[in-house]
Amino acid sequence: VSVERRIQGGLGCTMDVLRVGETGRTSTRMILRRYGTWYAENKPRAAEIEFEVLGHLQRHDVPAPEPVWVDRQGVFEQPALVIGFVVGQAQKQPDDLMDYATQLAKMLARLHDVPFRGLPHDLTDYNAEEIALLSAEAPPDSMTLHPLGTQLWEGHRREQARVELEEGVFLHGDYWPGNTLWHEQGLVAVVDFEEVGV
Repeated sequence: VSVERRIQGGLGCTMDVLRVGETGRTSTRMILRRYGTWYAENKPRAAEIEFEVLGHLQRHDVPAPEPVWVDRQGVFEQPALVIGFVVGQAQKQPDDLMDYATQLAKMLARLHDVPFRGLPHDLTDYNAEEIALLSAEAPPDSMTLHPLGTQLWEGHRREQARVELEEGVFLHGDYWPGNTLWHEQGLVAVVDFEEVGV
């Protein structure tokens, strides 16, 4: 095993591209994902959850990295896992914006259609987090620091009564173009399942 390079970006994890194989033979690329200190202290099962979720996605034909190994023995100081390498890159200049947006929307719908049964029982409950956020007497400091944060929180709070919260729907938790991989204008995989929930 050798480290080929570190992938830039990513706020919650470090990602190193590994070359795995015997000397003189064709090697395979894999990704070592190590969660940061915050996860070790607040979500120690983060790597195990991502590993289980990736396995669930594989069984339901959702294009995402293959789960290879999860560190259950504490080999690393932080939660860690190894996943398959997906050939692709972030799409920064799509040829056809409508096609690009359509592919992103279809993938989002596909993620929401993933069966809930078989997912880890301790995924983040985003409905409960939303209710707690909007039931507080004041917005959190992280929102008040933004010039429009308090206004946004108050508007969101007013609209909550009009929204029916769904249950049992799988959420990526951080779905945006930067967490998708593309090859020749086609969306080939969704990555970074560190904020998954329902």
